[in-house]
Formats: sequence, structure tokens, C-alpha cells
Amino acid sequence: MYDLISRYETTLNSKAEHFEEVLESIRFMYNCRHLSETGLFRKEDVNDAVGRAMLVCQLNGIDSRHHFKIVYVFNEADSSVTTDWCMTRQGLSLVIMNAPAPNLAIAKWQWQMAN
Repeated sequence: MYDLISRYETTLNSKAEHFEEVLESIRFMYNCRHLSETGLFRKEDVNDAVGRAMLVCQLNGIDSRHHFKIVYVFNEADSSVTTDWCMTRQGLSLVIMNAPAPNLAIAKWQWQMAN
């Protein structure tokens, strides 16, 4: 019989990293589903609005990664991969403000944000 000693690395940061991930998931609580509720449906319109919102961050010296992150979603039914945007509340607001030619629903959201 042999005594087996396995060496594996324990990282001191693992709990801290996990905690940071939890905090990040709380901050990034909005996604494209929320944008569709505002009337922003088309993927191209969403991507354009997110791009302009990220530019607003950049011009203000803010790292857009603090407000936007792209997520890849696997659909098991048809084995496809789609993208989704996760955003903070400020990120969501910037995207709505930078939405293309507004329809009635987007216009109402933009007006609420202005008040």
C-alpha cells in the first residue's frame, strides 16, 4: 500500500475572486431583454447604441468595461451561439439615450430619463 500525496495549488485569491464575480454579476444586472422592453429589438440597433454608449464612456475617461460586457449564449436546441450584452444601470441608460431613431417606446423611455 502506498501513501499518496497530491500536491495542488490553493490560491489565496479564490474567495476574493469569487466575491468580485458575485459583485460584478449584481452590477451587470441588465441585458438585451431589458432593452427589448424599451423598444430596442434589432441586434444591429442594439450593437450601434452600445457602441455609441461605449464611446461616451471613453470620451469621459471611463473604462467601458466597468459598464458593458459581452456574453456568449449557447442554445442547446440548435447548437448555435448568440451574443448578449450585460450592462450596469448607467450602461443601460446610456444605451437607451443612444438608441437610433426612436420609436414611441424608446421616446417614452428617453423622456422619462430626461425628467
